[in-house]
Amino acid sequence: MSQSVSSPTEDSEEELFHHPSWPEQWSHPEFTVSHDERRARWRQQSWQHDDRDSVNFMRSGKWPWGFIIYRTVYTPESDQVWSACLKEIEECVRCEIDLGGKDFLDEIPEKILSETFKNVVLEDQERWDSASVKQIRADFIAHLESLGLSVGDDMPRSCFCLFIDDACLQSIRNTFDEPENNRGSWAPPGFVGIIDPSYVEGRSYDNMEYRGFMRVQIKCLFGLIARQLPYFSMEEICPRMYHDMRPRAIDPRKIPLYTGL
Repeated sequence: MSQSVSSPTEDSEEELFHHPSWPEQWSHPEFTVSHDERRARWRQQSWQHDDRDSVNFMRSGKWPWGFIIYRTVYTPESDQVWSACLKEIEECVRCEIDLGGKDFLDEIPEKILSETFKNVVLEDQERWDSASVKQIRADFIAHLESLGLSVGDDMPRSCFCLFIDDACLQSIRNTFDEPENNRGSWAPPGFVGIIDPSYVEGRSYDNMEYRGFMRVQIKCLFGLIARQLPYFSMEEICPRMYHDMRPRAIDPRKIPLYTGL
């Protein structure tokens, strides 16, 4: 005999995100009441006044929260490790969330964020195999429009997208070679690409080397969206790539890597 599951109220359904690629409607016990009821309950909790990433993120979050990820590498090897790489990204994000609550007695905000994290993964070899950043940016903007969203509607889903090309895939795969007890600060720095949909070529002012995208270590993803991108543009955050004083074009093979520092 199957158990009945509480359905979200009409108010809460309007605020919950659902992507067509997900096999069933997303649900969570915290989201079976209206937005106002839930916010009122959260405001009564002692952790609501804590200055920590999870609480600050929850104050403006939309649910479920997560990233839109494009796969741009389609090889026999990538087929073998693709699911494991996605799992590694998810585990790194949840680990970073959990670490943010270790100094507090009540880790309920971290638990809620970990449980409500759900990515949208876009795979289509014909469309995105070896796709350029420019192609992905244009598709991402069109994809948001198809979902009734605009750039910047919510963090992080509509503020930027992630992409995984062969270099990203290999960097994440390399972390699997580390012994399980070393999978922490000593692990190789797996990374993903991140694209700024608001970038307009030739309009960079603060960082003349900025090209509208960078790489970010997966162990820094949550910190980036919780502490940096709500307050600064990606152009301001993107690490500068220093060169000698001889005038020359920026090497397109060199991509800035955000490490959280």
